[in-house]
Amino acid sequence: MTTQVTFTMQIKTSNDAYQDQNHRAEMSRTLQLMIESLEEGAEGHFTLYDTNGNRVGDAVFEVWEV
Repeated sequence: MTTQVTFTMQIKTSNDAYQDQNHRAEMSRTLQLMIESLEEGAEGHFTLYDTNGNRVGDAVFEVWEV
């Protein structure tokens, strides 16, 4: 049996948390939270939020046997 893995992520950076010089730090924070979730074994759909609590995107991590 083979394990298939699919990961997709979309982040929109048009809000205040990503403006000025904050864009790199905010993107890094968002990605780090996703990494921590995956390291803890999470799967499925994730809603991504910025530091202001605004929804900025989604991610999907799926694992299945074929």
